[in-house]
Amino acid sequence: MNQKEIEMLVQLRTYVIQSYNSLDGNQAGVDNSHSMMKQADVAHTLSTIARSLEDILGENVKYK
Repeated sequence: MNQKEIEMLVQLRTYVIQSYNSLDGNQAGVDNSHSMMKQADVAHTLSTIARSLEDILGENVKYK
């Protein structure tokens, strides 16, 4: 793994943490088990994560 790939993984990790922290109910002692969010927002987040992983893995992985 080269330095650029490591930096990309760190950026992706930061994005995932920020996405998690923006959710309702991620604080200790808060019960937001019935919180709702738009599926489009979840789809955008997951799509961004998937594309980022594909960029990092590059030609090292072949997808079926």
